[in-house]
Amino acid sequence: MKNIRYDFSNINMCGRVCYLIMCIEKYLVTLWPERDWTVVSERLWPWVYLEDWSVARELSDMVVPAFILEKPDYEQTNAEYDGKLPKDLYDKLLDLFAGITSGDPDDEINTVIGSLGEFGNCCENTSFSGADQAVTELLDQIIGILEQHSIALPDIEFLSDKSLNEHDGWGDPFDGKAYSIIMK
Repeated sequence: MKNIRYDFSNINMCGRVCYLIMCIEKYLVTLWPERDWTVVSERLWPWVYLEDWSVARELSDMVVPAFILEKPDYEQTNAEYDGKLPKDLYDKLLDLFAGITSGDPDDEINTVIGSLGEFGNCCENTSFSGADQAVTELLDQIIGILEQHSIALPDIEFLSDKSLNEHDGWGDPFDGKAYSIIMK
C-alpha cells in the first residue's frame, strides 16, 4: 500500500469529497488569484449537498477544461452535454481558462478539476470499503499536486464531525459551501 499523507480513515465520503473540493479551490485561487473562479466553484459543491452524485458529476464535468475545450465551438460542445450547457457558462469558461490550458487532458488543471469525476468513478456501484482505498489515494494525489506548488492544505480538522457512522460511511449531505474559500 502507498504511503498516504493524511489519515482519512475516520471521515465519511461526503467529508472526503468536501476536502477534495477545498483542495481544488485552494489550487485555483493560489495559482490564478486574479481570476474569478465562482462559476467553477458553483458546480463543484453539489457533490456534498446532493444525494445523487450522478447529477453532481454532470455539473462538475461541465467545468473541466479538457471537456469544455475538446470541441471547436459551442454547438459541438453543447451537443456533448445533451444541450444542457448554458452558452453564458461556456463563454465564461473559455475566458477563465484562456492562457492556462488549451484543453490538453494531460494539463495539471484537468487532473485537479477532473478529480471529482475520478472520485465518482471510485465510488460508483461499490460499498464504502470498496471505494475507501481508491478515494484515499486520489486525495493523496491531489494533495501531492498542491504540495508541489507549496500551496497550504485545507485544515482536515474542519471535517472531523463527518463520521463514518452516517449512512454506512457515505455520510449525510450537507451545505459544504460554508467550507468554500470562493463562494463566501
